Parts: sequence; C-alpha cells; structure tokens
Amino acid sequence: MLDNSLHLVPDTATENGRVLAALDVLATRTPGELDWLLRESLGLGAHRLDAWATSIAAERLGTLREARPAGLQVGAFGWVAGLTPRDRAGSAGFVHAPSMAHAATAAVLRSGWLAHGSDDPLSPAAVDLRSHRVRTAAWLLDGVRQGQDLGDLLGYRFERALHELGADEQIRPVRVKVLDAAGQGEVPPDEPVDGIELLDLDRAGGLGTVATSVRTALEEIEAAFDAVNDVGLFEAVHQLTGANLERATAMLDALATGTSAPPELRGTDIPRASIGVEHRVMVLLDPAAPHPGRGWSATGERETLARPRRVGRVAAARGGRGRVHGPPGRRRGRRPLRAAGGADAGGPRAVGPGRALADGR
Repeated sequence: MLDNSLHLVPDTATENGRVLAALDVLATRTPGELDWLLRESLGLGAHRLDAWATSIAAERLGTLREARPAGLQVGAFGWVAGLTPRDRAGSAGFVHAPSMAHAATAAVLRSGWLAHGSDDPLSPAAVDLRSHRVRTAAWLLDGVRQGQDLGDLLGYRFERALHELGADEQIRPVRVKVLDAAGQGEVPPDEPVDGIELLDLDRAGGLGTVATSVRTALEEIEAAFDAVNDVGLFEAVHQLTGANLERATAMLDALATGTSAPPELRGTDIPRASIGVEHRVMVLLDPAAPHPGRGWSATGERETLARPRRVGRVAAARGGRGRVHGPPGRRRGRRPLRAAGGADAGGPRAVGPGRALADGR
C-alpha cells in the first residue's frame, strides 16, 4: 500500500520529512494498534463524514488548548443547510481598453450599467464616451475651472447654435420665457440665457411648442450637459480604481455641488508606448568670413551689423536677401526700433515669425 501511495506525496524536502516522521511513529506501534488505525483510516475515506466536518473545529480547539492548557474552552459550530449552486451567468463580452487602468474603469462602469442601467440614453449608468462628447465635456469643464458658470457656458452654446442655424430672432423670446419662469420678468433680456434653467424649463414643458431650430439647439446643449455628467463619472471612477481618492472626491463634489472647480481630466489621456526622439543641429560659423554681398547691405541694417557671421552663413545657404525675407510687401517685423532720441536702436532684436534672423544668439 505504501508503494502505491507514496508517489501521491509531493516530492519536496518538507513533505518527505513529514512522511518519514509519520513512519517513525507507526514503527513504534503494535500490530493490533496498526490494524485498528488502518480500519479508522479506511472508515474516514468511506463513510465517516462527521470526522471531516468536525476536523476544522477540532483543530481550532487543539490550538486553543495548546495556548491555554488549564480551564475549559467553550465554543460552537454548525452547518448551513439548503444551499444550492447558483446558475452561472454567461460572459457579458469583452471591453477593449488602452491600458489596465482603463480596463478596470470600464469593468466597473459596465457592471454598474448591467445592475442599474437601462436603454434610456439619460440613464445615470449609461455612459457615452465617444470622442466628440469627451471634447465637448472637456471644453465645458475647462470653462468652469476658469471661473465660468456651467449654466452660462451652456447658454452660450445654445445661442451660438441658434446663430449658426440662422435663427437669431429666436434668442430674445427664449430669454424672455426663462426670465419669466424665474420670476425676473422685469429684467431686460440682454444677457445670454442660463442653459441649466433653460433645460429645466423645457423638461417641465414651460417652453411650449418651439421652432425646429430652437429644438435642435436644445438637443445640442442637452447632449453637452449629459456629456459633462458622463465624463465626470468616468473620471471619478477612473481615479477611484487607481486609488486616487482625492481626485475622485474632488470630481464628484464638483458634479454634485458645483461649489468647487473640477480637476483636470486624466482618465481621457491615452498612454502611448513610444520612444521620444529629439534632434539637435549645430551650425559652425566662420568668424573670419567676409561680407556675403549679393544684395546684402553693409551698412544701415541692424541684422547685418549685429550678426555678420550669421548673415554670411544664411546668405551662403539661401542666396539673395529677397529669398530670406520673402516676397516684397509681406515682410514681417520691418518697423524700425526707435531709441529715446528718435534714432534707430541698434543691437539684436526679436523680429516677426517670417524672418530668418529672429535670434542672434
């Protein structure tokens, strides 16, 4: 029996030592004791399920008695009956993500939608992170971070949409309706409408029947407002899965209360596995180089007087002076610098972006 069972024991030094120690103990037993122990072992493997069930409690009791041999140990154990295996749900599919952090965020958001989401696009768990929505939300959050009110920003977008639709005549009537609904009918409708108040009024049916252009603009800012909520929720969950509790809390506070500026978006940054390459060019100038000639004036030009070696190098590489400065009439930075006495100020200066000699260092 030993020959047929020893191969089941892991072949490690620790296990081999335990087996040899057990054999040493058995070697001291009488044949009658070995016969009885063998029957007990076979019984444990056949029908003695109570020994398996109480083994954990017995082991715990032995540990407690070793720690405190004197006194009594009182404890209890039991079984949970009527358990049945739960039907295993199938896979919900795969989510492609650019990094493990984004994969964890997507898994949490997906789990939330499966548990609480619905087909309603405005459902809290229906997160839409298409690129145009992320750009819109980032623009709005940047404006809030710079001190603008989200309602004002949405109002700007609403009136801008009406302007692009050629419906400028609809702006003033909408402003009047929003002011009347807010109890400010005496205020002149000269300021842009509050976008959040406008959306609340429209959801309550206070706008009534509106023109097609107004409805289109309303749908645009409704989508923009929903994009802010989606991107904010995504950013908070992304920071939470990355154990950055401070940024997650800051984003949730900004969305819930609007009293604090939202942090910059980090979850929308996509990590790229690339190697940065930087090229540097060094140009050696001859200090004894003669004047280039070929249309380059020897006097009266500050660039020539201040940087003769560079002028010579550029002239040698590019040819005539007209090729460096561009076509006549389009030269930038040609206004002369005047000193306090009215004369031209000499020395190096920064010229326009179209000049080849913008830096003399």
